[in-house]
Amino acid sequence: MGKFIAILLLVAPVTAHSQPFITIAPSQCVWRAWDNPAWAAPKLDESGWLPYTQWHPDPGQTHIWIRCHADLGALRSDLSPSLQVNFYAAYGL
Repeated sequence: MGKFIAILLLVAPVTAHSQPFITIAPSQCVWRAWDNPAWAAPKLDESGWLPYTQWHPDPGQTHIWIRCHADLGALRSDLSPSLQVNFYAAYGL
């Protein structure tokens, strides 16, 4: 039910407490129904996508893509960065 690194409502390093913690709000995400592997492109034009805050479950939608944007600069200083993805559905990174 969705794909991409950011079909998530929370992104956080899963290392020590002193590591940076980044929260991605749903308002930072957009969605689009169906499936197209080309939608994984980093520079994709998302002008036709809808705000994730407007998404509602629809039994006719077998797949959706959710793309979120965040400044991950705080993770650059970490020698071994990692992300935790929390989402109540199947997803791929």
